[in-house]
Amino acid sequence: MTRSILALALVFLCWACCSPASFAANKVSFKGVTPGISTLDDTSRILGKPVSRIIDGDQTIYKYRFGSINFPKKTGKIEHIFIYDQSVKDVNGFRVGSKYSDVKEKLNVNDTGGALFDQGNGILYVFDQEGLVSRIIYGVVAP
Repeated sequence: MTRSILALALVFLCWACCSPASFAANKVSFKGVTPGISTLDDTSRILGKPVSRIIDGDQTIYKYRFGSINFPKKTGKIEHIFIYDQSVKDVNGFRVGSKYSDVKEKLNVNDTGGALFDQGNGILYVFDQEGLVSRIIYGVVAP
């Protein structure tokens, strides 16, 4: 099941990467940085120096205590914000560890079998085998 969850998350991410208007619908910021708008410099200024910086092919990844942020080289703007820290509450009031049933009920979306998508905010909730949020991804836009 974990592989199917990861595959589903990758499908959403790949689609968002290829869509020219993928960030137009994003309304959500994380601690003052916004996918599709904030740059590497903005992110460093607002969130501080990352714990580590990785250059991986055509993207730069900033790792922070809460998760990571990736920036494609072609735009230099945040593409996705990955949240792994259980102490972080997102704009919908969820955290890593929130129950699938709670997220599904609040978002009122159809079951996707391992991930739920908040289309209005561009947030993907990925669940583990126990039905708990394992990561929250900002900056995802549905096809």
